[in-house]
Order: sequence, then structure tokens, then C-alpha cells
Amino acid sequence: MPTVFYCGAIAVAVIHFAYAAYLLIGYFATLIGWQRGWEWTRNFWFRASHAIMIFVVVLRVWFGGTCPLTLLEKYMRQRAGMASYDGEFIRHYLQEWFQLSSATSSYHLLYTLFFCSVISLFYLWPPRQREGILTQLIGIRPSHQVAQLRSSSQRR
Repeated sequence: MPTVFYCGAIAVAVIHFAYAAYLLIGYFATLIGWQRGWEWTRNFWFRASHAIMIFVVVLRVWFGGTCPLTLLEKYMRQRAGMASYDGEFIRHYLQEWFQLSSATSSYHLLYTLFFCSVISLFYLWPPRQREGILTQLIGIRPSHQVAQLRSSSQRR
């Protein structure tokens, strides 16, 4: 049974790492994509998922509570007989891997600034507008699209 919990703890840590990596890599890809004109970095679903994921982190940080993935990893580690750690996942591994030590408020500020930077990219390099389901099904368009269509047809 401890082997199952050991594998579970490793799997949760990998998922947690992937979550954090998606946030960082997605941010830098969007930033570089803005500079280089990479259209794929304007994909609405990519950008929306990225913003929502960091928003969830910031909400959890500012309103308290421990990340559910951290709780699950610690539980699995404990059940597997592995040593657990104090604090949060990111803070623990940053301290372990890079010997970084900092106050909790520094992490709160870092997450908040990162979130603000992600949101600012929505204005600097906005996601492509997608046609809504009503437009696709029955041809109803938002008023700004109707105005664009009228002005483009008048130019002809």
C-alpha cells in the first residue's frame, strides 16, 4: 500500500509542477509572441485558461488556505512513510533546489505582480476574438462586428 501512496505523491508533485510550468512558460511564450508576432499566443482558450489559473492561485494566496494539490501531496507522502515538508509546494521546492529563502509576504507580492502582468498582456497583446455560438448557428453578431461589417462594405 505505501507504494501506491508513494507513486501518488510523485504524480501529484508532477501535476503541481506542470501547473506552475504552464503558468511560467505560458507567460513567457505570450510575452515573446507579442514581440515576434506569434499568432498562436493570441489563442483565446490558451490565454483565458492561463489567466484563470493564475487568478485561482492569487485568490487562494490572498484569502488563505493551502493549495489542494499541496495538501494531497503531503497526505500521500505521509501515508507512504516519506518525509513531508512545511509550507507551500513552490516555496518548498524553490528553497530546496535554489536555496532561496523569503518571507511569505514576498510570495504573495510575487504572485500578485505576476497576475497583474498576465492581465496587462490581455491589453497589450489581446487574444483573437472568436465568433460566438450565436454567430456560428444563426448569424447574430455583436454590435461592434456589425459596425465593422457595415464600414467594410461601404468602402467597396
